[in-house]
Amino acid sequence: MIKKGIAKVLFTSIIMMIAVMLVACGGKENTTEKEKSTFSSIVLDTTNAKTEYIYGEDFSTEGLKITAKYSDGSTENVALADAKISTPNMDIPGTRNVTVTYLGKTERYQITIVEYFPAISEESLIDITGVNEEVAYRVETEDFNLEISETKSASTEGFIKEANSESVTSGDKFLTNFGVKGNYFGFTFTSDQIYENAIIVLRMSYDGETSLDLDSSMRAYLNYKDAEETNEVSLEGKQVNPNEVEDGINWQDVVLRGITIPEGTNTLTFRITGEDVPNLDYIDFYIGKRYISSFVEVTDGNNVTKEFEDFDTEKIVNRQDMIDAHGLQPGQVFIEPATTNIDGTSKGTSAGGFTTGTEISTTIRTAKDVTLKIYISAASVSDYRITDEWEFYIDGILLDKVEDTNIKDGDPGAMEYWQWKEVSLGEYDLTAGDHFFTAKIVGSHCNVDIFRFEVVEGTEQPIE
Repeated sequence: MIKKGIAKVLFTSIIMMIAVMLVACGGKENTTEKEKSTFSSIVLDTTNAKTEYIYGEDFSTEGLKITAKYSDGSTENVALADAKISTPNMDIPGTRNVTVTYLGKTERYQITIVEYFPAISEESLIDITGVNEEVAYRVETEDFNLEISETKSASTEGFIKEANSESVTSGDKFLTNFGVKGNYFGFTFTSDQIYENAIIVLRMSYDGETSLDLDSSMRAYLNYKDAEETNEVSLEGKQVNPNEVEDGINWQDVVLRGITIPEGTNTLTFRITGEDVPNLDYIDFYIGKRYISSFVEVTDGNNVTKEFEDFDTEKIVNRQDMIDAHGLQPGQVFIEPATTNIDGTSKGTSAGGFTTGTEISTTIRTAKDVTLKIYISAASVSDYRITDEWEFYIDGILLDKVEDTNIKDGDPGAMEYWQWKEVSLGEYDLTAGDHFFTAKIVGSHCNVDIFRFEVVEGTEQPIE
């Protein structure tokens, strides 16, 4: 028989063990319940976040608060860096959704981009008054009113820069340092009627080390109205190459074709979307005038040689036998290698096979008033006077000082067809800017090697 004291002790011990087991079981049951609490959603608090932007501002998540909610009602703050937050398109005014995602749960909030296109000066910088086959209508960028649109400068040097003496720059000045995202500027112009298929040429250069994709840095609009009717002029695919001129500027033309100019008051405006932007010299409007992609740039004391085939040859007329023999396409020049007098032939080749009606053109570009003497280098084995067979024009005015010289030379029996004779077309005063040079064949054919443009001192009668 067990004594009463021992039994009491055993009973007490058993009771305590059961109590411990119950407590342990109870603790396990509580832990399981907590483990069943799951992440259920996120809540966005935009009280202190930026939800209204002025056009041109960058998107920011500063002030946004993200809270994670669990099934048991508990919450915890989520760091912005731990969530995926979409970046809305800030380039067009209007309302945008911002998407916030955390652990597979998504919520959205809205921001508004307030349309803020500043005023443009109402003063017309050009008045288009009709078709002009000789010259383009030009706007100099130094005449832009940048104060009225509160344009910001990317440099303490200001917007307008003087070109050095080596740069063929219209007006000796150009627009630069406007590479501040959100800048908006432009000008007003008028037109006496609707003009279709006009051409706008932006004269640009770029100070970067690689080519600039223009549509990545700016937008252009002809008569911007609002976010729904922007009237954007596409710059897609347009590039500006970097400057590679040691003492000057490598100006290039960005050509926008097929433009319709409405009647009345118009604006051409630019919106800057990046820090890398081109320099801008001037803007030309070609109304009823053919844009010539060929250029001759002349400066004091230099001679420029231009191959016949490097002119604009859109209006070349090839002989039918040359077309049949060589498969020439419209506007294509037949290039013939010289077999005699090779050393006296520029690049060893010349142009031939064209006939009456041929017209080649180029633009003579000069930064200053100059006196220019022009030569043609041609060859013929028959009697041939340039004065009888060709006509030459500058800005539509017939050049009347062409040297009367018979260029006959060579021996066809010996296959000597390339005995070049240089003939002066005369000496003419040209004002600073662009001048349209045209050469037309009104008689019979000859071979042509080059044209030479020489800047000389002194003046003769101006083109007028």
